[in-house]
Amino acid sequence: MQVLPQRGLTIPANLLAEPETEQTTTVSNPEATTGPRLVEFVALTALMTSLVAMTIDAMLPAFFCVGLMFGNMNALAMEPLGHIAGIGAAVVGSLSTLLATPLGAGIGQAYNGSVTPLVVGFAVFGLGALALMRWAEGRRASSLQGPQPAA
Repeated sequence: MQVLPQRGLTIPANLLAEPETEQTTTVSNPEATTGPRLVEFVALTALMTSLVAMTIDAMLPAFFCVGLMFGNMNALAMEPLGHIAGIGAAVVGSLSTLLATPLGAGIGQAYNGSVTPLVVGFAVFGLGALALMRWAEGRRASSLQGPQPAA
């Protein structure tokens, strides 16, 4: 290894020498060895930034639709609370946050470098929400019918 006195930069000798020789080469201008790497870094950063921007642009309609969906679902959840709408909105918002935080933290702790925990979380919690909705609607339908007469 060679230490350049200007910057205290350590450069392996095999990077600075010709492939056939084993001698170390003195570099008078350290910026000269980083020129192409800087250009590559800037080009890759610009490419990644543009890919992220294109992905976000493609997802904006989906985010818009999800926003409309959750707004309507919250309105349906607060339908029976019309006479106390402010308290109802606070309770629904607090409960959704208090339920989502530990569930999201559990999915986050299961992260292993892949999207598998996220997909499994969506599937499990989606099926759980569907089961809870069917259970609640079944109870609601039976309470609206009233008591059944004995046969």
